[in-house]
Amino acid sequence: MATDENISKLQRKRSTLHSKVTRLTGKLNNADGMDTAFDVEQLEDTLKDLKLMIEAIHDLLNDEDYERDTVDCEKYFDTAKLAIFNTKRKMEVAKQKRRMSTRDEEILSKFHADYKTEDDQRIVSLTWKSTVTPLSPNIVKAKNRFHSLQKRLSTSNVLKTQYYKYEIAVYRFIRLPFGLTCSPFLLCSSTHELAMKHISEFPIAASMIDKHLYMDDFLASTETETYITMLYHEIKDLMTLMKLPMENWATNSFKLKDVIQTNKEFHKSTTTVLGINWDTNDDTLGNAFKTSFCVAGDKALTKRWLLRCVASCYDPLGLFSPFTIIGKILFQDTWILGIKWDELLPTNLSTMWYAAVKQLDDICSIKISHYTRVSSHTPYTVHVFCDASEQAYGSVLYIVTSQSNVHIFCSRNRLALIKKVTLPRLELLAALMGTRLLKYFCEEKYTSPAQWHHCPGTQNPADHISRSILPSKLSNLKNWWYGPDWLTQEPSLWPTKDLSSYEQLKTDNEAPEEFQKAKDDWILNVQQRCFHVEMEALRNKCPLPTTSKIARFNLFLKKNQIRLGGRLRFAPLSADVRHPLLLEGNHPFVLLLIKNTHVRLHHLGTRIVLSELRSDFWILRGRQAIKKVLHKCLPCKLSKLKCGNQIEDPLPSERVTPSVAFSTSANFEKNLLSTQ
Repeated sequence: MATDENISKLQRKRSTLHSKVTRLTGKLNNADGMDTAFDVEQLEDTLKDLKLMIEAIHDLLNDEDYERDTVDCEKYFDTAKLAIFNTKRKMEVAKQKRRMSTRDEEILSKFHADYKTEDDQRIVSLTWKSTVTPLSPNIVKAKNRFHSLQKRLSTSNVLKTQYYKYEIAVYRFIRLPFGLTCSPFLLCSSTHELAMKHISEFPIAASMIDKHLYMDDFLASTETETYITMLYHEIKDLMTLMKLPMENWATNSFKLKDVIQTNKEFHKSTTTVLGINWDTNDDTLGNAFKTSFCVAGDKALTKRWLLRCVASCYDPLGLFSPFTIIGKILFQDTWILGIKWDELLPTNLSTMWYAAVKQLDDICSIKISHYTRVSSHTPYTVHVFCDASEQAYGSVLYIVTSQSNVHIFCSRNRLALIKKVTLPRLELLAALMGTRLLKYFCEEKYTSPAQWHHCPGTQNPADHISRSILPSKLSNLKNWWYGPDWLTQEPSLWPTKDLSSYEQLKTDNEAPEEFQKAKDDWILNVQQRCFHVEMEALRNKCPLPTTSKIARFNLFLKKNQIRLGGRLRFAPLSADVRHPLLLEGNHPFVLLLIKNTHVRLHHLGTRIVLSELRSDFWILRGRQAIKKVLHKCLPCKLSKLKCGNQIEDPLPSERVTPSVAFSTSANFEKNLLSTQ
């Protein structure tokens, strides 16, 4: 309902818009009144933008994208601003502001809300990267092929002004405008609905439109060249039938390239796919950073220019996160220091930025294999590494195939909060990011504690995200591109978290039988890791290898544990003493067991500790292992330290000077009174 308050509010907006247009045109006609060189530079940029804007609007008029509005009615304008960017169509209007009626105010707020499609783009990119034979065309002028509804034409209006005549003309879109929040949804949903109508004729292509089409880019990947050729013909015929023809085909399949050339269609050997450079000849990926912005030496490094440079380093898959996080950290520092937008950065920040951008050539030379060797008949595992620091936190995902091939797939990073939080909380945020990154590969909403493992900081690839890496080091950083060396090994050989004492293996509430079972499991784990070959031979009742170092002990299995035979079978001793368990002296669990026994015996020596342990265990090289533990025992070190030889001071003169006896004495009684 149009109230007087709403109408007065819209009238104020219209007057504000008119005054801004008048002030801008007057400023352009009076360029001599500029005070500083910065104002002149801003004026030159404004003139360039206006020329490009006028050309873009004329092109749209020639293409019949929008028409002039001649209807005089009670409609009002919001503050208008046009943003434009380069494309193959010269210039396109990137964001259209609108004029509002009271009835359209609510729907326009939805059109221009902050709607993010980053997740959709990541899903399409990861699906396209996963298999061997990809295909990537795009729709010709996609959004210009959809007409707007007549009753909503008033929501997509554009201002055009002739600044030398002070004449304001009003135009409205008759096609789907580019830049509104709803534009991607309308394009994708309309294309999907049209494709579903022809799913019986094109079953392969129509079913792939929903998950493999992002905006006007279609990205799909298959395992065979035959299937990708069938998809090419179907998607081409389907989109032509829908009046959405495809162009700029790109593929790494030589067979499909021949088919495309036969049909006299354009094929690109190097193309940009959703912010990623793809070389179809050698099937490698690279960055699409706009390095010209970052290395421009004639531009003053202000906060505004730094933001422009950081935004130009677009990395949707996070393959270069250790480098891109540098710009984000510096930009956050400008906010912490309270630097204004057009203020020069301090020397320390500018030095760090220039040191990074001077090495951008090293980043541009990095090539990553597109194919990860993952297929429906090849088993693979997914590994996610997480880490955090006081500046940033992130996670990185790797694919490990059965052929022991490791490939970095994607990563994500975020800055730490300006408000200081504890490092454990940042670690939890990094772990949460890792689980969200994992959802693109599995449908499980939650992970179990058994799936999480500790990784040393020096071997953790995510550590490079949280601490940032210069481009010159990133290009040769094997730990980032291929993960840790042990990633292709058995899980039993992965790094383990060191425990400082044997007591930490216990929990608070445990029954004696639970404690004994846990202890037996640890002993079995030690024997399986250290005597794997011997255990298999004993289980199969085969003789031990002659090269085995424990073949002379007459071993046997009891309750799936290795015990010594020996010659004490008839001795009046307990079974554990006659046939002790066999353990390896260098295993971390055995070292903790020795340390616990040493402390329990009040730090006694090697012989006593060894005698106590042999009542249950036979430790290989036990004496050396005990000496190794005792050598690191701090209380034992302190007790064995020698006292210092302090040089005494000389005696005072009163003690070294001879004198007569009782020359110096003391009266220990009161005064004696005498009557004499």
